[in-house]
Amino acid sequence: MATEVMEKPLLYLDRAVSAIKDLGIWPEQPGEQPITGLLNEITGYDETKVILIGRTLTQASAFNDVVRSQVAAMNVGERYEDITNNFNSIRDDAKGMVDQLDDGKLDVIERV
Repeated sequence: MATEVMEKPLLYLDRAVSAIKDLGIWPEQPGEQPITGLLNEITGYDETKVILIGRTLTQASAFNDVVRSQVAAMNVGERYEDITNNFNSIRDDAKGMVDQLDDGKLDVIERV
């Protein structure tokens, strides 16, 4: 039972990492994490749990990098959408003006 409890989070972690790698957005592996020294000191207590903690912490920083870069890309995408929508509005206004002039008459509302 204890082994299953330890392996299940690793399976989820491995599956998540694999999915992100398949998308091609997994960052390059960083060097040794600052927590590694502390984890080496406590390995004697329960090596399996320490390994699980180490892997989780290492992957967490990589996940944070992925989220940061994807959120930044999303913000750029939203800004691009706003800009294109503004240009659509200008185009629609210009088309409306052309349609008003096509009928050859200017009524009171068109003059305003």
